[in-house]
Amino acid sequence: MTENNGSNGILEMMAEEIAQLNRRLRKVEAAQGYAEMGELAEDGEYIAELYENEYVIPKTMAESLSGISNGDSRKSPQERRDEIVERAKADVREMEERGSDTTEFNGTVGTETYREHFYVVKFEVNVKKRVVTALVRRSSIAGRPIGQPEVGIAKCAPGDCFNAHLGRAIALRRALGLDVPVEYVSVPQPTEVRVGDVVTLKDGILRGTRLKIHDQSDATLARARTDLYVIDDSREGVSAP
Repeated sequence: MTENNGSNGILEMMAEEIAQLNRRLRKVEAAQGYAEMGELAEDGEYIAELYENEYVIPKTMAESLSGISNGDSRKSPQERRDEIVERAKADVREMEERGSDTTEFNGTVGTETYREHFYVVKFEVNVKKRVVTALVRRSSIAGRPIGQPEVGIAKCAPGDCFNAHLGRAIALRRALGLDVPVEYVSVPQPTEVRVGDVVTLKDGILRGTRLKIHDQSDATLARARTDLYVIDDSREGVSAP
């Protein structure tokens, strides 16, 4: 019991350190701005003002928590990643549904929009830049968007595998003023190549070339190679394995 309490205490302390770092990084990055995102067509003119909703948990700190936060250590890294991605998908559905549910009003967490208003959600997924943006607008009972959006942004860390589902969950939580679960940013990297994945070559003349795994034949060939790694496992529109 003493060891468990000690582990819980360490986890709580590290989580609080992450929260403090997040708050500082939000201010720093908001001040710097992100000119490259000005291309968001209809909303680009005021996105710059709302970048305070973007922040990045330091990878080294997140990784230090991964062994505790990612669940059953008996599961493989791929199994843990699969579970976390599925939780992120369900999380997004729940947050979107809340926007039209009056029984959820008057909560105590999140933005005023999240607590007290109907809202609708729109996502911008920039695969090339590995960025997901969530745009949340208050809405009428009929679902008609009202006013300017609240914005949340998720940027995939260099060297990590991009996953649009994780990006949506992170970006939407940021737009709604909700905490981002540590597991979303400390998720293990994929270890298996599957249909729908995008891989790239580690070395050689074609290094960095993006290759889509279209079918099981492609996946089988890719698994036999050691010079490939997965850079995008969103598998949009592909049935789960």
